[in-house]
Amino acid sequence: FFFFSSLAIPPMLAVPMFLLGLVATPQSATSRHVLSRASSPTCSIESETAETQSGTAPAKPPAEPGFFAGFGAAAGLVAAPILLFSVYNVAATGGGLDPGPYGLLGAIEGVSYLAVVGIAGAGLVSKASKGTGLPAGPLGLLGLSEGLSFLSLLLAVLVFPLKEFGVVGDPQTAAVDVPALAAAVGEVVSPLVASLVAAVTSAVEQIDLPQGSLD
Repeated sequence: FFFFSSLAIPPMLAVPMFLLGLVATPQSATSRHVLSRASSPTCSIESETAETQSGTAPAKPPAEPGFFAGFGAAAGLVAAPILLFSVYNVAATGGGLDPGPYGLLGAIEGVSYLAVVGIAGAGLVSKASKGTGLPAGPLGLLGLSEGLSFLSLLLAVLVFPLKEFGVVGDPQTAAVDVPALAAAVGEVVSPLVASLVAAVTSAVEQIDLPQGSLD
């Protein structure tokens, strides 16, 4: 009351104004509470946006292998066996594949070398930049193509210097007779492969398939 008297307010009006002040104070607190609750969804949305930007959101599924993955797998699966046969021919006879009619076989051999070097190079670049080799590709064929490419290049890097030093090559002058060695290895490996094929075939024949699966 001394406060209101200092403002030159009549004593009859001091009590009503004091009561109005008491009523107005909870209303303002309530309005601030409502405003704070109304602003909370915005804060939650902002927090979710921050989490998404910080990387805590679920990662996207990996993309499906495209055309180039299938093309690379097909090229490697064709070129690597040709290169392997060419390397064996160099080790056994001292020369590559026969040029064939119109030099087509020699051209295919050269293209196979380029394809294998390209796939192996792409695998090395991917290993250096991403920490992993090429993706597996459709049905894992691109990964198989990459492995065969590295294997064929490794054998080529081993065989060509050995040929220059006379270790392999022409059977009449080379220190190692590769055709005779290959024949001896074939005599040992062939029975093992035949027994493995027979075991797998018998195991498959013993599997009883339900009749409904054949309909």
